[in-house]
Amino acid sequence: MTSLSIYREVENWEDLCITNVMFLKGDISRAFYTSFYDGLNKETTELIPDLIALNLSGIYTTISQPYVNGNVCKISYVQFHCAYSVAMKLLPLLLMDNDIYFAIHSVSNERPMYINTLPTNTFKVSMDDNKYVKKQFINLSNNISEPERLAIACGLSNIFGLLHNAVQITITGKSFGDNICVVSKLKKICGTVR
Repeated sequence: MTSLSIYREVENWEDLCITNVMFLKGDISRAFYTSFYDGLNKETTELIPDLIALNLSGIYTTISQPYVNGNVCKISYVQFHCAYSVAMKLLPLLLMDNDIYFAIHSVSNERPMYINTLPTNTFKVSMDDNKYVKKQFINLSNNISEPERLAIACGLSNIFGLLHNAVQITITGKSFGDNICVVSKLKKICGTVR
């Protein structure tokens, strides 16, 4: 079975999360939202156990980054989709956490929502000709999410419907090299809302 064909069999949220667990374990080579490359980025390796646990609990993770990769300090982050009811349980816990910024985004006609605590000066650092270059870290808008766009592009209307009716949340650390892994933090937070 090809990676894309497995997504055509997704019927519900649990099925979708299980496909992500399969991708994280290496059972399928490509997730539909990683349309341009096979497998996981090397830096994701240390996050895999927590990402699997999150997906098994109904948190559909799509992008993540540790706070350090080799000698390069980064801002740790995770982006995921979840049910509206889960987002409402997470919201007060995220608001009380002083170590993170977050953005909650839903374009569902039934429950549109946009909450953003990210400062406008949040940046990531990348290497360009061996010089550090600051670039804008995140740009959320009231449009559909990247995974939703890719689901449409791949002809996966079943997955588009699931994601469109879910809530997208991005959580980040506050500064470069913070000794905070937001993926692990999210796993702990989710353990308190189930």
